[in-house]
Amino acid sequence: MAQRLPVLYNKKPCYDIVFQQSFDGLWEELQELGASEKKLCIVTDSRVDELYGAQVAELLEGKCRKIVKYAFPAGEENKNLETVKDVYRYLIEEGFDRKDMLLALGGGVTGDLTGFVAATYLRGIDFVQIPTTLLAQVDSSIGGMTVIRIWSALLKCPDWYISIFRYLRHWKRDSSIPVLQKL
Repeated sequence: MAQRLPVLYNKKPCYDIVFQQSFDGLWEELQELGASEKKLCIVTDSRVDELYGAQVAELLEGKCRKIVKYAFPAGEENKNLETVKDVYRYLIEEGFDRKDMLLALGGGVTGDLTGFVAATYLRGIDFVQIPTTLLAQVDSSIGGMTVIRIWSALLKCPDWYISIFRYLRHWKRDSSIPVLQKL
């Protein structure tokens, strides 16, 4: 059973963080957001795509208007405007509009890139964070600042955009790792 943690902004619910041990409850969460009437695009990097891309796509296949996946080359150096333009182009070719939704499946690079695209595509489109690493879970669990690189690693273009919920997979606790006991 999923555990929930509501995130408040000005003492009002903003979005939920959902903790789950697998992707099995993902569709039920997305359905609550009206996903059956939307096109969904999984945005992921090449490494995460190999691990989880097909599994998540198959889980959502036939349940929404359309499910597509955009995988970009893995690596921090691909969190840039060229990749953003490639995602825009893909979304336009697939006919995505403001009523549709992006799913950020992966680590911090994917979450930042997808959040930036969601904030700027057609003046904003819904997106959901589905972090796949412990660091990304911590990084993307609360807040909404997304960053892409412009020209060099030193210049960054930040944007603030809040996802409509966060779906965090967690692994069974291991008593030999004290840090995990506190999650």
